[in-house]
Amino acid sequence: MNKALVEGLVFSKQPYIQDIGPRKTKSMQFSTFFGFEFSKMAEVQVYKGLYYDTTRKPIDGRLLDPRMV
Repeated sequence: MNKALVEGLVFSKQPYIQDIGPRKTKSMQFSTFFGFEFSKMAEVQVYKGLYYDTTRKPIDGRLLDPRMV
């Protein structure tokens, strides 16, 4: 933004920044998958060329299937 334009502005609100300090992880869990489980997760059948439903959410089996993320 041009500095000359900004000089005349007065900001009435400051951005809210929550200072919670460093975060600590309480626990972690790991697990293993078998070969057939990887196959299930890696495969999605796309059968229509639509992106979203009427509420603008991705649809299963379409081009933006949420399982492909």
